[in-house]
Amino acid sequence: MNLPGGGRIGAVALLVLLVLQVACAIRPSRDPGCRSKSLAGKTVVEPIVEGVALSTLCYRVGPGISAGSGGERIGPHHDDKAMKQKVAIAQIRSIGALSIPFLLAEIGCPSRTSVHGFEALGALGAPAIPELTRFIRGDDMIAKSNAIWSIGFCGTEAAFAVEILLVELSSGNFVAVESLGNLGADAGEAVPDLLKALIDSGSGYEKGRVAVALSRIGLSASTVVPVLLEELKAAEIQCRKNEGLFSGGGFQLRQRLVESLGGFREGATIAVPYLIERLEVYPVTQLSDLYLLKALVRTLGEIRADSKAALPVLKRITKDADLDHGEAYFGIKRGARKAIQLIEGE
Repeated sequence: MNLPGGGRIGAVALLVLLVLQVACAIRPSRDPGCRSKSLAGKTVVEPIVEGVALSTLCYRVGPGISAGSGGERIGPHHDDKAMKQKVAIAQIRSIGALSIPFLLAEIGCPSRTSVHGFEALGALGAPAIPELTRFIRGDDMIAKSNAIWSIGFCGTEAAFAVEILLVELSSGNFVAVESLGNLGADAGEAVPDLLKALIDSGSGYEKGRVAVALSRIGLSASTVVPVLLEELKAAEIQCRKNEGLFSGGGFQLRQRLVESLGGFREGATIAVPYLIERLEVYPVTQLSDLYLLKALVRTLGEIRADSKAALPVLKRITKDADLDHGEAYFGIKRGARKAIQLIEGE
């Protein structure tokens, strides 16, 4: 066929366009939504969302998709990290199941990269459940522990894992504790086992983790709160004796128990008189007292009901010049003002 000069140019242009389209389809590394990356000696396709590579999002999710022992991380640095973490999780979920091959490749890498892969897999949610279940049922104990921990972030779809997690808890694997807590009310059947673990454990660190998990589940307040209160009183006696305060999690135990009571809101009203009693003797003599004071202030504001008796001491705290030095980091006076607003708003 003879085409005019302009027709030939148009045909060539069309042919070039078709070739470019095919090249883009078969070479994902040229696609602005992905790139090729070498992991553990293998070349894999790494998704990119909003100009951020998936490996970067994995790093932002970790280390520690949760707060470790369950307590609140405080200070501007942790506030900034929490925001970046939230955005990263949303971006990973926007990629969906397409992120799984790359995350599995990261899990196959050594050291921290593998942990980041598990953290991101947990953040992905429901699409990751089959892979996490496979790791839990596998023979690699490190991968199993990481998967047990990560599956708690998959939401209600992972409620089936409660039975598996309880078996792990009964064998002394406390990694399961945080996952049970992160499943929330869907892990309600775990409350009796967690209460037993709380009472039986001799480690302040483990007790703190269990207390926070019970708070996150948020059920059976009439049964759980009295136990938490008794554990708090026992921890206070231990701290007065200065026994194990800086070992085995004793440094943070009081803080964790107080924060856990706050998680039950009005369901923890029986604890208010004791919390006020501790608040009234708040003068700080060591670092752990600052953490405890922050927890007491916040928890009384969260419970609200029957907390009006705490108003005089809360108002005194807002005027305490001795607390100014650490205010930027701990925010105790700011927390007291917020608690006052919550209580007076009742």
